Amino acid sequence: MTFEERSVPESVALVALGNSKSDYVDDVCRAGSRQGVADEVWVVNKLADLFAHDVLFRMDDLMEPRQTNYKVISDRHNKNIHERFDPVLRAHPGPIITSKAYPEYPGSIEYPLEKVINYLGYSYFATTPAYAVAFASMIGVKHLLIYGCDYNYYWNATLAEEGRGNMEFVLALCMAKGLKVSLARNTSLLNRNVPIDMQFYGYKDLMEVKTDENNPSVYKVVPRPDIEKMRNMAEEIDEIEAYRKLLKKYGFKTLGQLDDLVREKQEEYTALTDATGKKLVATHEH
Repeated sequence: MTFEERSVPESVALVALGNSKSDYVDDVCRAGSRQGVADEVWVVNKLADLFAHDVLFRMDDLMEPRQTNYKVISDRHNKNIHERFDPVLRAHPGPIITSKAYPEYPGSIEYPLEKVINYLGYSYFATTPAYAVAFASMIGVKHLLIYGCDYNYYWNATLAEEGRGNMEFVLALCMAKGLKVSLARNTSLLNRNVPIDMQFYGYKDLMEVKTDENNPSVYKVVPRPDIEKMRNMAEEIDEIEAYRKLLKKYGFKTLGQLDDLVREKQEEYTALTDATGKKLVATHEH
């Protein structure tokens, strides 16, 4: 059976190698099976040997080892990634959707690049998941659930991978064509996992976008002062807890005793500064 002869799944879980792939594991555990998450599971690259799946996307040429595979530490048998993963690909029953099919990889199917480009109206592909998204939309998948397509993390500016812009561009094109997209809870894609106060650049007040209860196709911007109140309360609790720990540490019962200790330490520090002529740390007023 060729890929074109397969029935088109209504929903697909696309799982790549980013951190938010753990959300897929959680969702499968909650649902009881992968079929409880989506009709089919499509995985990217080395996840072929980790997750049960229906389709594997491996857009790198199957016969050409990636140079990055030689830069990664070898496994317990001193084999690099290519040496370990290549037999998995050769034994894979398919379909492996890839840039070029080879008889040495019986499960491989060539990606219909020209057909997809004509469907999208653009020829911009810089990451394997973007190929998968475009393909899913073209064949008629209605709902795509995306996991592990993270690329970068707002809390670590130095940890990043190329391709986010391409992925979000292709997603926008396909969503405009009617593809429903659900994102992993912890993915950075489309800023899904950034704090609510970072969702809308330039807006000071916290707010959230929700669908209208009577018309799911209409969105409403809802103010969330409750979140700001909760955040302020959390900061107050942290401050109180910090004071409580200090009181406990020094055996004090009142904040006045703590203030006395601070003044005493500041006086000692001033005396040392005057004696040495050096200021080691900044003092703070209380």
